[in-house]
Amino acid sequence: MELPGYKILKKINQGGMATVYLALQESLDRRVALKVMSPVLSADKGFTERFRREANIVGQLSHPNIIAIYDIDEYKKIKYIAMDYLPAGSVTDRIHEGISAQESLDIVRQMALALEHAHDKGFIHRDIKPENILFRANGIPVLSDFGVARAVSSNTQMTNAGTVLGTPNYMSPEQARGKELDGRSDLYSLGVVFYEMLVGHPPYQAEEAVAVAIQHLTAPIPKLPAELSVYQPLINRLLAKKPEDRFQSAREVIDFIDSFNATLAIHKRSSGNAPEISTYDLFKALIATSYAHITSSIKKKIGAGPTVKKLETEISEITPTEVRPHIFGAGGLGVLVYRRINIRLALTIITVVIAAAIVIIWASTGSDSSSQVNAIDTVIDNPKNQITSTENSANSENTQPLDDGIKNSANEPQELAIAPENNPETSVNTAATAGSVEQPTTKPSPQKPTKFSVTVKTQPKDALVRIMNIRERYQDGIKLAPARYLVNVTKSGYFDFQQWYEVTNNNLTIEINLTKKPTAGKIIQHKLADGTNAPEMIVIEPGNFIMGSVSFPDTQPRREVSVDHYFAVSTTEITFEDFDKFTQATHSDFIGDQGWGREKRPVINVTWLQATAYTQWLSKQTQQKYRLITELEWEYIASNYGNQEYPWPGEEEDGREKANCRSGCKSTFSTFLTRKTAPAKTYPPNTLGIFELGGNVAEWTQDCYYPSYDSALNKNTEDCEFHSVRGGSYLDKIDELNVFRRESFPSDQFERDLGFRIVLELPGI
Repeated sequence: MELPGYKILKKINQGGMATVYLALQESLDRRVALKVMSPVLSADKGFTERFRREANIVGQLSHPNIIAIYDIDEYKKIKYIAMDYLPAGSVTDRIHEGISAQESLDIVRQMALALEHAHDKGFIHRDIKPENILFRANGIPVLSDFGVARAVSSNTQMTNAGTVLGTPNYMSPEQARGKELDGRSDLYSLGVVFYEMLVGHPPYQAEEAVAVAIQHLTAPIPKLPAELSVYQPLINRLLAKKPEDRFQSAREVIDFIDSFNATLAIHKRSSGNAPEISTYDLFKALIATSYAHITSSIKKKIGAGPTVKKLETEISEITPTEVRPHIFGAGGLGVLVYRRINIRLALTIITVVIAAAIVIIWASTGSDSSSQVNAIDTVIDNPKNQITSTENSANSENTQPLDDGIKNSANEPQELAIAPENNPETSVNTAATAGSVEQPTTKPSPQKPTKFSVTVKTQPKDALVRIMNIRERYQDGIKLAPARYLVNVTKSGYFDFQQWYEVTNNNLTIEINLTKKPTAGKIIQHKLADGTNAPEMIVIEPGNFIMGSVSFPDTQPRREVSVDHYFAVSTTEITFEDFDKFTQATHSDFIGDQGWGREKRPVINVTWLQATAYTQWLSKQTQQKYRLITELEWEYIASNYGNQEYPWPGEEEDGREKANCRSGCKSTFSTFLTRKTAPAKTYPPNTLGIFELGGNVAEWTQDCYYPSYDSALNKNTEDCEFHSVRGGSYLDKIDELNVFRRESFPSDQFERDLGFRIVLELPGI
C-alpha cells in the first residue's frame, strides 16, 4: 500500500475497522501511527462517519494525555488518519507485566486530567478501557481511540440500530441500559480500569456480554484485597451504580487523589521517608480525606442532615490566614488540629477529625454495628460536649493547655499519625463515643502468625510470577501467612496462567507448566488409528472484526465481534478421501459423488448430521477436539479478518479466475453444458492459506440459522431444525460468493453442491 507523503514501515496492529501502520511522514521526517480504514467498510456511511468523527474530535482537543492527530485524508478510496506514534504499549501490557498500586493511581490521575479536558470541551469518550490507554516513550499515559466519542449535547447515532457502543467489561450501568450519558459514565469506566490494574482482572466477568452488563447494573461493588483496602474509598466513589453517587467531575477525582497522596505523604514523612509539607497543605489533606470518608460512609448510614451540610460549608470557607496549628495527644499517636480564630469553627473542625477517625476505623473493620453508628451520631450531633471534654483533657495533669502546642520528647510538634494497615499494636480507645478523646493505648503485642515459604516453579523457567493479592514482589521462598493467594504466571508467546492456591500449615511448592501459544499459519496434521493422515489444518490467530453487512438483512445488526481463541481450520473442504475413511470404519451409508469422481473432490450429498458425526469420529481417532466451523469463524477467515467483501482481495471481478461458479467465473468445471465440483486446491488460496472459501461447494456450519444476529430475537437451543450454510457453490453467480451471504437448510437435508469444513480446537479456546 502506498499513500502520498508517507513511507509505510511496518504493520503495528489490525482490528475489524482499521489497520494501524508505523509510517514516516516524509515532509517532517516524523514517525507517525497511520490508521487506515478497512476498504470493505468505506461504503458504509456509519463506519465512515465514526472514522472521521475520531479525527474531528481529537483535532479539537489539545492535551499531553490525549493522542494528537496530525492529518486526515483519503487517497484512491483509502481513508486514513496520521496520529501520535506511541511505542511503549498499553495499560493491558502493564497489567500483564505487573504494575504497582501507586503507578496505577498515577495513571488514573493523568487519565482524569485528560477526561477533564475532553469533558470541558463537551466530549465524552464512551470507551475507556486498558487497551485505549497507551504510553509515550517517556512513560506518560495517553488516552486514545475516540471512535465512539460524541458531544454531550449531540444525539447523533453513529451506528446501525442495535449496535452496542463501548466494551461490556467497562460500561457504566447507564451505558449498559442505553441511557443518555455524561462525563460521569467515563469516570465509572476509569474506575473499572483502576480496579483491573490493582487486582489483575475487571470487577465483573462472565462468558456472555449480557451477563457482564447485568452485573454492572445489579452486583455489589467488589471489595479489594485487604492489602489494597486503602484504595477502596476511591473505588467505591468511581463504581457507584448511580451517577449522582459518583464523583461529579474529573476534577473531583483529581482533587481526591491529590488529597489521598498528601495524606500518604504525611505518613511517610513521619517515618522520615518524605519531604517537608506545609502545615496548611497537611490540614487541607486531613480535612479533604476526612470529609471524603464522611460523605461516602456517614451519609449512607445516618443520612445527610443539616449538620453534615453545615460541615461542608464551614470547610469550604477556610483559608490559610484563618488557621493556625495546635497539637493534642500523647504517646505514639498525635493528632494535628487547627483552630479558626472563631472558636465556633474550631469545634466544627475537631468534630470532623473525630468523626473521620471513627469512620476510618469503622470502614477498616467493615462493621455495621449500631453502636458505631450511634458513636458517629453522637460526635456529629453533640460537638459542644465533645470539645468540652477535650478541653478538660488538655488542662489535665499530664497535658499542657491547647494554646501552648504540646511537643513530644524530642521537642518536635507531633503530626497526624496514620497507623499501618493491619497493625494490631496500635488502637484508639473508643471512649470517644461517650464524648471524649482518649489518649491512644498500647496493647500487648499478640503473637505474630507463623509464615510459610511459597515457591513457584515454572516451565519455561524465566516466566514472570506474581501473587496478585499481596503488595510484595514475588521471589522464591517468599514467606506468607496461611491464606488463599492468587498466583499469576505470564510469558510472551505463552497463554497466561492464573489460579488460587491456599497456604495452610506447611511450606508450599507450586509447579506450573505454561501452554505455548500456537503459531498462526502453522500446518497441523494428526494421524488416524490406521496410520493415515487426518485432514490438513492451518492455525488461525485471535482478533476482532466487523461482522455482517448492510446489504444482507439477515446479517443485522452489524457489530464488532471478537474471536478470542486460536483455532485450526481445514485448508480445504473435507474431501471424499477423508470422508470415505469414516464411512468404511463406521459402516455408514455410502455417499454418492454424482459420477464426477471421488478422492480429492469435496464430499457432497452430506447432511449436517452426517458432517457432525464425522467430526465426532475424527475426535475419537486422534484424541483431539474437532467440530464444524462456526459462522463467526467462517466469516472471520473468509473476509481475511474483516478486510474483504469476497474470499479474495478486491472486488467481485477480481475473483474470475479464483473460484468455481456458474456465472462470472472463468471455470472449466462449470460451463454452459457441464457443471460440477473441482478437486481441492484447484484455485489459489486466500491470504491466510485456505482454499475454495467461495464457490465449488457451499459449507455447513455448526450454528443454527436465525434471520438476525440479534441474540434477543433468537431462541437458544441446540436442537434446531435449520443450520446455516456459507460460501456459495459452483451453482451460484460470482456476486453470490460474497462472504456475508447466509443460507439455511434442514439438518437432515443433503444437496449435490453442499459439503463442509472443520475446525480443530487448540489450547486457550
